Amino acid sequence: MGIRIKKQAETWENRWAIAYSTSQRAIGIELKDILSKREWKILETTNSEEAAFANTAIGKASMLIIDDTEQDPAAIIQREQLFHQVACITPTLIICSQHNETDFKCMASMGDPVMVPKPISPKTLLEGMDQLCEKWSQGYLVDVRRAAAKMAEGQIQTGFRILTEIVQSGQKAPVATAALALYYRRQDDIKMTEKLLVSAIKQGIFEMSIILPLIDLYLYSGAPKLALRLIEMAFERFNKPNFLCIDAVQALLMLNRIKECIPYLQQLIDNEYFPEVARQYLPRLYYSSGELEAFDKAIKYRPEKFDEYQRAWHLLADEDAERRKQQYEAQAQLRKQAARDKKEKDKEPMEEAVPVKRDKKNNQPLGFGPVGKPLFQDDGKTSVDG
Repeated sequence: MGIRIKKQAETWENRWAIAYSTSQRAIGIELKDILSKREWKILETTNSEEAAFANTAIGKASMLIIDDTEQDPAAIIQREQLFHQVACITPTLIICSQHNETDFKCMASMGDPVMVPKPISPKTLLEGMDQLCEKWSQGYLVDVRRAAAKMAEGQIQTGFRILTEIVQSGQKAPVATAALALYYRRQDDIKMTEKLLVSAIKQGIFEMSIILPLIDLYLYSGAPKLALRLIEMAFERFNKPNFLCIDAVQALLMLNRIKECIPYLQQLIDNEYFPEVARQYLPRLYYSSGELEAFDKAIKYRPEKFDEYQRAWHLLADEDAERRKQQYEAQAQLRKQAARDKKEKDKEPMEEAVPVKRDKKNNQPLGFGPVGKPLFQDDGKTSVDG
């Protein structure tokens, strides 16, 4: 009968996508040709995540495409995305590199994205597009997309009213919960932010959209023990994701558990995940925790490196260090003496400025009424009565 099936793209008023890629190859041209088959257009391909997020914030793009590479893992970009108000509720398509396979499980639970493998082909990319459009065209994600559109139009309160209604409905809505928590976080309402995120976890939503903001909140608020507990739980559930290693190191350093940082940095090196950063810090941790044999191997027995660490560790000459130590001890003694003097002073009774005679019975000054009572009492007599 020639019935025309409505395409997924036609249910979206804004069919512009923004692509993020730091790759040297011209991925934008490939995407433009393939996406046009679904009546979608590429606004631009940018190597700045801020520019990509900004285009979603002002409503120029309603979809984000992230090119996952060895040098620029998509998980890091997704993490940034969680802290941008409109970008965090924007449908996202990730073109995945097998090099970052360790983080795939984590990536899939940050913002309900759709992931397509490299190398990209028209077939796989179009299937991914169809899947993403279908996912975000049903359930609570329809309302989330509506909230994003309102916020992009400048109707911030309307958008958050929609998100609040979604969260209060009782359904599991990690994307909406994360966006609402971010709103309160930006209002410096730490208690409400924590309440929303913890309630979601108690509801059984243990996804990175919820866990990451809560880890960040605890680290920011000076609660590294709580952050570390979440990191360890996430490590167990999400196949030891590489990008969480940095959070683990930060939390452990805040707790002064230096030696426990070493396995996390070693994982980054083994998985070639920002290995140059890990190699820069690992020798310092070996040296400061007394793991000298591991330190020797880390610097590859180079004498100039050893001298460098020695100088960094011993910034003062021995005589300078001894002099400074004596100064500290002298200051400590002065503080102790000041505290003792204050304690003795508090014990001493207050001396009267002018000695006065006191009544032996009640210890009240003679010639004055009792303490706390009027000086002149009505006793039926006056001064003229004699």
